[in-house]
Amino acid sequence: MHVTDVSSDASRRAVLSGSLAALALAVAGCSRAAGGGPASAERLTVGIPADIVPANLLRQVAVNFPVRSLVFDTLVGLDRRSREIVPRVATSWRWNTDRTKLTVTLRDNVRFHDGRPFGPKDVQFAIRTAADPANGSQVAAIAGHLKSVDQTGDHEVTFTLTSPIANFLDLLLVTPLVDARTISGVKTAKQVVGTGPFAWKSWTPGNRVELTRNPHYWKSGRPYPESVTLRVFTQAQALTAALRADEIDAAYQMIPRDAALFAKDDRYEVFSTAPTFTDWYLGVNVSVPPFTDVRVRQAIAWAVDRERIARQVFSGFGTASCLPALDTFPGLTTADNTRYSHDPVKAWQLLHAAGAVGKTVPIVANGNNKTAMEILNIVQYNLEGAGLKVTPTALDAAAYQGQVQKAAIRGLWIGPVDLASISIATLALGNPPFKVKGNSSHVTDPAYAKLAGSVVNASTDQARAAANRAYMDYVLDQAFHLTLVHGYYVAVVRKPLSGVTTTGTSDLDLAAVRAA
Repeated sequence: MHVTDVSSDASRRAVLSGSLAALALAVAGCSRAAGGGPASAERLTVGIPADIVPANLLRQVAVNFPVRSLVFDTLVGLDRRSREIVPRVATSWRWNTDRTKLTVTLRDNVRFHDGRPFGPKDVQFAIRTAADPANGSQVAAIAGHLKSVDQTGDHEVTFTLTSPIANFLDLLLVTPLVDARTISGVKTAKQVVGTGPFAWKSWTPGNRVELTRNPHYWKSGRPYPESVTLRVFTQAQALTAALRADEIDAAYQMIPRDAALFAKDDRYEVFSTAPTFTDWYLGVNVSVPPFTDVRVRQAIAWAVDRERIARQVFSGFGTASCLPALDTFPGLTTADNTRYSHDPVKAWQLLHAAGAVGKTVPIVANGNNKTAMEILNIVQYNLEGAGLKVTPTALDAAAYQGQVQKAAIRGLWIGPVDLASISIATLALGNPPFKVKGNSSHVTDPAYAKLAGSVVNASTDQARAAANRAYMDYVLDQAFHLTLVHGYYVAVVRKPLSGVTTTGTSDLDLAAVRAA
């Protein structure tokens, strides 16, 4: 890929002491009476269950969803409900006839937090940054289809592709618009400069992130809040206690069971990211016996009780499904969600036919993630009920993430994957469980690579529907990635605040928060 040079001036929970005594500390900049007080729309404080990871700010990683869209803009957005691509920093875009050139018109009033005007050269730099494998972007493979990114006007950029691909706009949706001058400071959080509604002030590891209103924001009158503080509470009870004590205005990514309790209290508003979801799944390494036999993998798919997981673990903020995508995507149907249901008898019959009844199988999960561990307990019970012997292992967050990224797990594992509700093509290209080369499940079948290629290269609606259908039939039949639940992130907001929302990619959006 050729990109014109920019000019020189151009896992889930970290270990943290979470004692309730710490909750007595006053929130900087927020004035509240000892017995509670009115929500602060000017100086907003949001509780989050895990610290951010600055090293991954250039990627779509769940722990950074509370902060990414507050600081960074993207060229386009995704409407959470309609799933339509909508303007952001780009006001419009148009394809040529054969969809190999996309011309994008940029807003003329966008500035970085330091006041520097944003322009085409900054788009070029952002795309080049996303394309660099060292930055780990899940859409880097899309950037690999680019021939060039050229400035074709004062506020216009033209992307030229080597060939048409179905999901090119996902690159513009996910890639943060970063500042070339300060990019070296992003991964250490020393300098984090974007064009989003809030400017980076400071990060205290394990404690908080401080943001201030961006005075140069392109959307007139926004953001409303003067400042945002993201406070870290790695113990669930500390987060809920802080919200009830009026020490924070809202909580994001709260454990669903805890959020359900607030839903019964009319002093709070509770909402989820639905239909945008995190795909909670059971991964299978197909290169390790007995999982080399598809009957064993399908037996496991029939054995797990997805409805119980959705009910018990997600408390109404998740939907049981075996489909790692939205059933509204072209070519898919609601019936795909129930291709596998809970049928322990059928599971045992398949295991018996494969000679696997009584076999010992290992299963791994992130021990720092309460949701993962609760799912693990149910899955272990289900598999043992179907005739397998299960040896569970809880790893710390870093070890778990490392093993998944390196495809090093020798058996089964429980985990979440995001981007599943953006497009099947992006899912197939950019996520460790699905990518063609080096996926976590060690799937090397040329047929899989061909099906994934068809999804990416589909150039018409009819071709896209057919390719999606064939690809998803393979994924479901081969049972190497067993979706369990579409899990939704949950936000709880103290009234009378309004305007807290999320984007179509699960990022927190606070630009329109105000007191009702």
